[in-house]
Amino acid sequence: MTEINDINAIPMVNLNSIKEGGGFKYEGLKYYKGDYKDRHTLNESDIILINTDITQDNRVIGWASLIPAFLKKSIFSHHIYRLRIKSNFYSKFFLLYFLNSDSNRDILVGSANGTTVSMLPIDAVQRLCIKMPPQNKIDLFDKQAKMIFEKKEKNNIQIQQLETLRDTLLPKLMSGAVRVIN
Repeated sequence: MTEINDINAIPMVNLNSIKEGGGFKYEGLKYYKGDYKDRHTLNESDIILINTDITQDNRVIGWASLIPAFLKKSIFSHHIYRLRIKSNFYSKFFLLYFLNSDSNRDILVGSANGTTVSMLPIDAVQRLCIKMPPQNKIDLFDKQAKMIFEKKEKNNIQIQQLETLRDTLLPKLMSGAVRVIN
């Protein structure tokens, strides 16, 4: 039996898991209990890209994100492409920045087809041309970007913990079950 949003199931990255502008949207994560194929699995730090858009102005298609470290293993829906780097020359952070750049996104949006639902064909992503800086510049960028992404991920985890604490304490404070003492 297939179930969606069973917390004990595997996390499922979907259309709502990437923010407009790029980046992972934690509240968009769903959970899936059912059969899936190995080719639909994700690991931490995989790059994903939205390939479907139901907005009239293509606000979400083409945005990319890294899978956060807390998702050791997850799966993805058909609205997402998983991108794998085949060359050692590329940096995942450099590639992510490139994918989310305005000029690249314009190319991807222009390649989408459909009227009510826009679809991004995989060959549009595969045809992207990347003008590469020297490897030492990529390495420097990668080092700095990695620190920023790790800090951002830690902040997001802290935010989730604080939201959980708030959601637990606020009803108790409102009902008088818990008091604040000065």
